[in-house]
Amino acid sequence: MIYADNNSWGRRCGGLIAGLLFIAFAMALTMGCNEQDLETNAYKTLKVSAISYDAAMKSAMDLYTDGYISKKQLNGVFNVATKYRVSYLSCVSMLSAYHKIKTPTASDQERIKQTIKVCTDALADLTQIVSSYESKHPHGAKKTIFKEEVANARS
Repeated sequence: MIYADNNSWGRRCGGLIAGLLFIAFAMALTMGCNEQDLETNAYKTLKVSAISYDAAMKSAMDLYTDGYISKKQLNGVFNVATKYRVSYLSCVSMLSAYHKIKTPTASDQERIKQTIKVCTDALADLTQIVSSYESKHPHGAKKTIFKEEVANARS
């Protein structure tokens, strides 16, 4: 193993902050709203979730590239990220169908809320795992770079 100084802590903090902002924003869906507000909030939630996902994945890649996590840990992040992506695409599909309904029922609205909740839960899992790796590496700490992965991380 080789050691290097930490020079990218600030870049990685975005994953945690974006995740927390997203979770706060997503809570708006749990409050009562009319049909139009539900659809608008759902689309906004998806937009913010995509931004949060991008921040979390960038943070995970920085952690890997900077040598803080192993390839195995990164693959664990990818597995959780896949669950988010599947639920995100399901939400997009569900909202597209919902938009075409002329008179949505309470059941239709509840399905949208449940689908969004699955998506937000998957994103919360992703931000939690990335944040757990970030929290183990305080600013200025020495880091361990896994020798067998250095060449791959730099290419």
